Amino acid sequence: MPIQYVSNMKILYFSIIGAATVAIIASITFFTLHNNQSPCTFCPEQHVSNQPLQTSMTSPSVTTIIIPKDSEEQRSDKNFEPQYLTVILGVNNTVSWINESDAGNEIDATTYNQPDPTFEKGPYSHGIILPGKSFNFTFTKPGEFQYHTQPHPWLQGSILVLPQSPENATQTVVLNDTTIPGPCETFGLPCPLNVDRTFTAQKFGSNVYIEKVTINRVDHYAIIHPLSLCEYPSGHGNPCTNPDDIELLRIAGAIILPFTPLNLSSG
Repeated sequence: MPIQYVSNMKILYFSIIGAATVAIIASITFFTLHNNQSPCTFCPEQHVSNQPLQTSMTSPSVTTIIIPKDSEEQRSDKNFEPQYLTVILGVNNTVSWINESDAGNEIDATTYNQPDPTFEKGPYSHGIILPGKSFNFTFTKPGEFQYHTQPHPWLQGSILVLPQSPENATQTVVLNDTTIPGPCETFGLPCPLNVDRTFTAQKFGSNVYIEKVTINRVDHYAIIHPLSLCEYPSGHGNPCTNPDDIELLRIAGAIILPFTPLNLSSG
């Protein structure tokens, strides 16, 4: 066999072996780098996750109310922290009562005409909240929820539950229920109202009424709760000062004006 032919065959043989070796090394290097490198910034397919998208609306956030230490003693003058709470449906409407006192407490609805019947039954069915323990309740309907504890009834609070669109939170109603006082009784006005006085009533939830009387183009408001009544601006009754009342006045479109006493002398 010619020497030149044998030499060419050897060169071809080693070239093939060299090319194969380079290909194997390149493959191993690519595989190693591909598995060890961080995801490509500009390759969105590498950021796909099987985990559910986490947003603030996935579930309601928990809002905390503390039953403070020593509140089991009436002389301590301690109450829920906060005593008045406003939450929004779908945002922070799960409420957790945490008992930091040294005695057990049972959360009870103060009245039995709450906007959501489950609140009347729910807290009671869970029994006593022992010291260091908590009780959670998720509100699902708008309205005002008043509550207290047993065996410490001086601990009283309320939760105002608002829809996400507060402008639609109330509805205009006619007071056909004789248990709800009308303008003459609420505002201490002589009746029937004359042409300079107009009256409207709105309902929030199932048990709170917002009454408005306009006298000589000045608006006066009253918030009627199941167990109490307040007025804004302050008239001859209890003034609307707690946060629940202020929020209801805001929803009702109350215009913040300097105090104008009711004029009972005309008409």
